[in-house]
Amino acid sequence: MAAAIVALSMTLAARAEMVAVTDITGRQVEVNVPVERVILGEGRQVYLVAALDTEDPFKRIAGWREDFSQADPDNYAAYLEKFPRMAEIPTFGGFKDGTFDVEQAVSLKPDVILMNIESKQATEDAKYIEKLAAAGIPLVYVDSASVPLPTPNPARACSASCSARRSAPRNSSPGAPPRSRALPTSSRRPSRKGPRSSSNAPAAIRTIAA
Repeated sequence: MAAAIVALSMTLAARAEMVAVTDITGRQVEVNVPVERVILGEGRQVYLVAALDTEDPFKRIAGWREDFSQADPDNYAAYLEKFPRMAEIPTFGGFKDGTFDVEQAVSLKPDVILMNIESKQATEDAKYIEKLAAAGIPLVYVDSASVPLPTPNPARACSASCSARRSAPRNSSPGAPPRSRALPTSSRRPSRKGPRSSSNAPAAIRTIAA
């Protein structure tokens, strides 16, 4: 439900661990991992999640913005056909237009919220970070919006845009997710096979999801 989303290989660790991630803005954000529930600030972030969680990109998505069906109706329909329960995922308004419902988000008990950098000013103006932090919910900025749509794998293109560091070393790291015939990770390449490996996702999401 990671990057920062997102091996979101999404192999569960034996016990929770606090890690510090550096998001695209340079903010240090502490997040409990492994992340089991994530809210996507924009529907298109599902392509980042799909790059890591190839078997079921929606298994950790606790909620997301209600814009995916309008922004990419063809791929929305393709995902819906394969994952019918996608239609049951709670939806939110946007941060930029001030329709995001903090109380609803808190009620879903997410481990982290991913937000695109383009909504940073509106997020700060509305003090969403402070409101969410008061409820113990961290927010991590990602830069999925900067990826050109024709890119075959948008997660690969933005992999260098976000860095992360762990607050404590691990003895081992989860393996890459199994290859599978997955849905597309680009809104203009519906015929491509899906994500290649967890290394294609932004580092912050890989760290959060590990």
